[in-house]
Amino acid sequence: MHGRFRSRPGLGAGGPARTLATAAAVGLLLSGCVHDAAAYLFDAEQKHAITLIRSQDWFWKDTVQLAIVVDRLPDCQDGLTVEDVPRRAPMELYRPEPGVYAEAIYILQIERRHYAVSPLSCRAQAFDRAPDEKGALVGVFREESGRLRFEPAGGAADGHTLR
Repeated sequence: MHGRFRSRPGLGAGGPARTLATAAAVGLLLSGCVHDAAAYLFDAEQKHAITLIRSQDWFWKDTVQLAIVVDRLPDCQDGLTVEDVPRRAPMELYRPEPGVYAEAIYILQIERRHYAVSPLSCRAQAFDRAPDEKGALVGVFREESGRLRFEPAGGAADGHTLR
């Protein structure tokens, strides 16, 4: 070997004990991380969806990064990323009556925060203040057995958990 440092057999970068220990440490660090998604399908043919995607990179954090994605393919797909959402916070999806807002929207409530979700423009944006009219509850996105799920209100069949 060139240079002043030498590795001995069984130790150092290539040693099996170190490789096993490193793999175990990485596994422990990642074991509490979250990367999952659930969707509400909002058309009769079930091609268009509002999907929530959660990411938690560090097991010690109790919050997640949440992507709100609206798909109305092939016409549009867009969304919004929300930081610091409590991991176990239920996220309620509402459908206001037609004509209440300038366009047909859904309202997603995450604790005290509210987001307008437009299936027409595929945009999501935060309300400045709580809306006066949320409409009828469509369902709730919530963590169940460690995974994000969509539970339709009233037992409807819409909604999917993505694996």
